[in-house]
Amino acid sequence: MLRGVRPWLAFVALGLALISSAARSAAAQELPDYRSLERVGLSMSWWGRAVVDASQDEIEFLIPDEQVVIAQSRQGLLTAFRNDTGRALWSVLLGRPGIRAFPAATNESEVIVTIGLHMYSLDKATGVIRWQLRVPNHPSCTPEIDDRMVYVGCVDGSTYAYDLRTIRNLFSERKLPEYSHNAQVWRYKTPDTVISVASDGHTVNFVSIVGALYGVDAPERSLKYQIETNDRVETPMGRSRDALYLASEDSRMLAVNVSNGRTRWAFTSGAPIIRQPRVVGGQVFVSPIRSGMFCLDAATGGELWRQREASKFLAAGEKRLYALDDVGNLAAVDRASGRLAGRIPMRAFSVLAGNELTDRVYVATSTGLVVCLHEQGKSFPTYYRHPERRPILPEFAPEEGVASPEADDSGDDLTN
Repeated sequence: MLRGVRPWLAFVALGLALISSAARSAAAQELPDYRSLERVGLSMSWWGRAVVDASQDEIEFLIPDEQVVIAQSRQGLLTAFRNDTGRALWSVLLGRPGIRAFPAATNESEVIVTIGLHMYSLDKATGVIRWQLRVPNHPSCTPEIDDRMVYVGCVDGSTYAYDLRTIRNLFSERKLPEYSHNAQVWRYKTPDTVISVASDGHTVNFVSIVGALYGVDAPERSLKYQIETNDRVETPMGRSRDALYLASEDSRMLAVNVSNGRTRWAFTSGAPIIRQPRVVGGQVFVSPIRSGMFCLDAATGGELWRQREASKFLAAGEKRLYALDDVGNLAAVDRASGRLAGRIPMRAFSVLAGNELTDRVYVATSTGLVVCLHEQGKSFPTYYRHPERRPILPEFAPEEGVASPEADDSGDDLTN
């Protein structure tokens, strides 16, 4: 009997090796050509495969932050990758197939997902479910989480705030989801569906589809300010550390101070702004329908440039912006002048991440191939919105006979 074990194990090992080899071969045919990437100043950092049954499911969302990249399928499969190495960390199936979900949200330790009437928290490092609660009404947008609270906007115009500490205590006592209402701190009712929610820990902002922006005190629910636009709002708010960018269907966008609700400036594009405004450093990138992309000065709202060949923001490096055009090409645009530096075909990668947190470009195929790209010579990411989250890199003494980076000003700065 024992004699038959080793040949059987060898057969299985050979089969797994052939499957792995076939997967690598298939991926190699799908991956962007490195020569094409060089033409637009990019290099491939890593690639990975998300867990998805391509025969009946597909990747719908790609969500990056400073630590992980999450591929989320239509049927509730989430796969997390380390964003520095691409190593797959975990894969989890949530909810039931056919139930609507919104893109996941993250903080430094948790991943929050709403599926149907349920909201889940996953440990970002392991994928273990930390807690699950039931929301009183159907969610209408991606949830928002800060250090103390989690918020969810709903189709009936309500925004609910839940205390994270209370949620964790209830879950440890096995009282969730039955006693979800005990974790609710407040509910704020608006006239119509909530489109997006944003919190800085002090003020919670949410905008309804009828074009009203509300700024509410996070702990107390008291209204700080309310702003009415002239038309409907169906685009999620853009955001920076101290401002919100609210685009309405009348082709106008307002830059609003997040602490007091004062309008800093207004921009009129001439066409409805259909994609979420993106902010990197002192630049705001805006994409009106069939009008290319505008780059605005974040302080004044003044137009810095306009590029008609770019429409979907992907990421911004030190010198170049990376975006998709209307036919699926990846376009590299000079950040200073708006001049088109080159384009390469990327039509196979239909799932895109608008990454304004770091300088990494993340794209995926609907079948689960996830790719991370970076500017040539930039081995370590640049952190934009939260530079304090950048890990401390170890300092190594230079080898004997090798000049230190400080002694050679002509070399690339590997810390950027």
